[in-house]
Amino acid sequence: MRINKLSFLLILCVLPSLGKAQESLTLQKAVELGLQNNYSLRIARNNAEIAGNNNTIGNAGFLPSLDATLTQNNTISNSKQEFYSGDIRERNNAESHSLNAGVTLSIPLFDGLRMFVTKDQLALFESVGQYQMLDEMANTVAAIIGNYFSVVEMEKLMVTEQKTMVLSRERKRIAEEKLKIGSGSKASLLQATVDLNTDSATLISQMTNLSVLKSSLNQLLARDPEFDFIAVDDVDFLSGLTYEYLVDRLKEQNPGLIISRFQNEIAQLDIKAVKSEMMPNIGAFGGYNYSKLNAQTGLLKSSFSSGPSYGITASINLFNGLNTQRKLQNARLNFASQETLLTEAELSARTGLYQAWVRYNGNLNLIALENTNVEVARQNLEFALEKYRLGAISDLELRDIQLKLTGAESRLITARFLTKVSETELLRLSGLLLKK
Repeated sequence: MRINKLSFLLILCVLPSLGKAQESLTLQKAVELGLQNNYSLRIARNNAEIAGNNNTIGNAGFLPSLDATLTQNNTISNSKQEFYSGDIRERNNAESHSLNAGVTLSIPLFDGLRMFVTKDQLALFESVGQYQMLDEMANTVAAIIGNYFSVVEMEKLMVTEQKTMVLSRERKRIAEEKLKIGSGSKASLLQATVDLNTDSATLISQMTNLSVLKSSLNQLLARDPEFDFIAVDDVDFLSGLTYEYLVDRLKEQNPGLIISRFQNEIAQLDIKAVKSEMMPNIGAFGGYNYSKLNAQTGLLKSSFSSGPSYGITASINLFNGLNTQRKLQNARLNFASQETLLTEAELSARTGLYQAWVRYNGNLNLIALENTNVEVARQNLEFALEKYRLGAISDLELRDIQLKLTGAESRLITARFLTKVSETELLRLSGLLLKK
């Protein structure tokens, strides 16, 4: 009896929520909290907004630039000037003051079409940022679903273990009654006590794991790791999924593949950008300048000028050490690498989808099998418990039947969890998870 009390106290000690109210957390609420608060998603949104902010015609080089300058220069100098005529002019601490101001407008007219290439690249970078954010959202939702149902699985496993403990207590009670009336043995009672304590230890371990799993989910939701809750949703599965449909959606909607295609286009535009360096640059400029000088020494006592200026500039590179040819060769090699990466990404995504589909269907078959095993094991345990009360079977036989039911129930719970994980991966890879 002392051992049982100790086991009960240990179970109470590992209950993190003892005496505290627990929040009922649905999967939908968990996903909403994650999409709103997850730290990685916040960064992804900021990066997407930065890419959008960069996609402007000004950043691409279409718009003119307007610069204003103002320079006030003051000097104090000692000077001595000797002329061929024999005159000598000497001045100490002579001051001079000059003021120069101007406004210049520069207008790009032609830069080898580089500004158009840059604008196309900026638009692609913005699209990449958007799909990277969507990819991060899908990854976050998938992680939340996986963690949520791992909590559900552990809660169910604890219920299963609690049922096992109820039966173990009943077995111990029967052993005690038999020992009192002289039809049982001390060894049977000790064995029943050991098995009950073993079940208690298993439950303690499950409670510890449940607390760890809850803290992991809380981290994804950007909440305190100690925040306690009860996962109330059960595992359910979608119907009507076909492999052909998922493959079609994978090709069109997988964020990773779409990003790879954008990066391939960006690499192709890099080639055009380098080629633009071989073409002339033409621009126009206009401005207004103001200049004023006052000096106590030198050839001029004062001067003043102001007025507009304008013109056209044109330049073309004739030779730069073959650097343009080198950059062009590297751009072409980078484009070839991006094409290879795109092909690899397509194969990787398709392989991941196929593997998830195989696991999904295999686990569905396991669920059907384990459902049958659980039903048979329950019936077998009912018969065995009645025989045990009558003394028709031994302690070890009853324990073996009891563990078979526990194992079947645990395998069923695990199979349902793994099926949900595989289903989530199918939806994530096919780009359907955020549309579910």
